[in-house]
Amino acid sequence: MQSGNITTISASSGSALYRIAQDGTVQQHIGWRDLSSPANEGPCIGLTVSGEGDVYKLQSNGYISHLRTAAGERGADWDLIDTNPDSMTIAATFAHIYQLHRQTGHVYKYSGQGTTWDFIGGTPETVAIVADIASGDKEEKVYKLHQGGSIWKWKGEGTDWDQIDNNPETKLIAAFDDKVYQMHNSGAIWVYKDDTSQWVNLDSSPDAIQISVGKAGLYQLHKEHTIWKYLGEGEGWKEIISSDSTVVEISVGDFVYARKEAGEVIKYLDENWVPLI
Repeated sequence: MQSGNITTISASSGSALYRIAQDGTVQQHIGWRDLSSPANEGPCIGLTVSGEGDVYKLQSNGYISHLRTAAGERGADWDLIDTNPDSMTIAATFAHIYQLHRQTGHVYKYSGQGTTWDFIGGTPETVAIVADIASGDKEEKVYKLHQGGSIWKWKGEGTDWDQIDNNPETKLIAAFDDKVYQMHNSGAIWVYKDDTSQWVNLDSSPDAIQISVGKAGLYQLHKEHTIWKYLGEGEGWKEIISSDSTVVEISVGDFVYARKEAGEVIKYLDENWVPLI
């Protein structure tokens, strides 16, 4: 598979890295091994990895599958865990996977058995969900974004959610390690800490187009292709890749990965960028 055929990347909580190719196949970075099932029912449009390393894919027809084994040079065994055509997004915590349905905005948690999912709430205004990959069984942390910009946190059981913000400027959200982040249409980045229940502004650059967070930290991508790392409260941000990089996507797990316009994936290691081939 040529590097130019890559459309998105997904990093796990460990060193494993997965990506979706232009033809909808799933690949793992071991020489970019093809993990597609021989009975592939449709192209992959979503990919998520739990904190335990479990890989899940969402296909264009709504099918959700769990990677059971990646034995062999090509192909892999996937267990089908849902076949609902309304599935539009998947997200994983440390040990569980969630899905969002289109139109109804309903959110479901996988029961762990067969194709059974438990309804945990949601309204038609829901347009996105994110899950804290660092959160475990004691307190599952799942968040949803509404069309009007409000952000909601699931209480961890039942179907009740707590509203934690309501700003029409909110463009996207991300979560990790008991914190939820939001980026505004203006490029401003904010963090919400559970222990204080307050939002704190981290940056206000109008050039920001994406944020990604994981064990390696918080990063933002600017429209001129630069990547910036958050150094901590009072320390600001550090540029770790220049504008000539042509980076169009970032993904953060234990490490930071970036995808260039031509499809090449690079990894940030010891303050240097290393191509993954």
